[in-house]
Amino acid sequence: MLANARSPHTRRWAEALAGRGWEVHVASIRPAVIPAVTVHRVGVGSGLIGPLLSYPWMLLTVRRLARRIRPDLIHAHYSVTHGAIAVLARLRPLVVTVWGSDLVGGDRPVPGPKRWLNRFVLRRVRAVTVASEFLAGAVGEVAGPGASVAVVPFGVDTTVFRPGSDPGEGFRVGFVKHLRRRYDPSTLVEGFARLAAAEPGASLVMAGSGPMLGRLRRRARRLGVADRIEWLGEVPHEEVPALMRTFHVLANPSRSESFGVVLAEAGATGIPAAASAVGGVTDVVVDGETGLLVPPGDPHALAAALARLAADPELRRSMGEAARRRVRERFEWSDCVDRMVAVLEEAGR
Repeated sequence: MLANARSPHTRRWAEALAGRGWEVHVASIRPAVIPAVTVHRVGVGSGLIGPLLSYPWMLLTVRRLARRIRPDLIHAHYSVTHGAIAVLARLRPLVVTVWGSDLVGGDRPVPGPKRWLNRFVLRRVRAVTVASEFLAGAVGEVAGPGASVAVVPFGVDTTVFRPGSDPGEGFRVGFVKHLRRRYDPSTLVEGFARLAAAEPGASLVMAGSGPMLGRLRRRARRLGVADRIEWLGEVPHEEVPALMRTFHVLANPSRSESFGVVLAEAGATGIPAAASAVGGVTDVVVDGETGLLVPPGDPHALAAALARLAADPELRRSMGEAARRRVRERFEWSDCVDRMVAVLEEAGR
């Protein structure tokens, strides 16, 4: 695998394949330890300049590493970095997994040089995997009809993400994302202020860190809801299931979303979502059945969706049950691993 070994996505795929008896090596510009997996750091330096130098260094050295390991298959994660390096290094056979921001911005494939680089890479691989039908369409648009694309969602372990007891009194809204413009926490804070004016028992939990934190806290103070928002910072992934069981609803106001793993995790936990109808979100959330979808960037619509869920515990219960059923049918982690194994084995023949 050519991937960022520090990413939770990389770790889960690498551990899952190792658990199926595969010998897994990860070439990464960042050091990390992954159980039962050999991680080869191919980066140089640190700080801001290190990654910029490390990608060219990976291109120069990864072929030598491959000759030493003699892999049956190369699996590159993120098309315009590791995918491009694998293609330029002529590593074969090659499968590329597109993550989302490497290919799309908002609801469209990115234009310009990034689009050209994606076309160059995706036309030269044995197979492409994506997490959603939305991304599959974007790959087809960029690479053309000849691309071999498999939808393999980044699934959820429903034995870990599972319903708990009732969260209790009040109406607790949860947000689990980085505090970045792409995920639009500003719209959530604005929408929550409108909800809070009508729902005295409403509270908001912000689980995430990022460059917008200071600005969001100042805005919450100006809106008079600072005492009703809990800022948790970044929460370790292993603590997220227990945290989600304290929510009545998950809010996901993203302006761009290639799939929405956190939405599937919330669904597995048995809680509905109020989410922006963008990108791959519609693969996960069925409007009116497992949650409520609203236009992106619209705090009034988000507040109205949250208010509807706050006012109707029975609706929340039925949507939460439907959300868990959908996750178990479509996004169960072991089933997703089976699908990925099938794609990789076929490509390696």
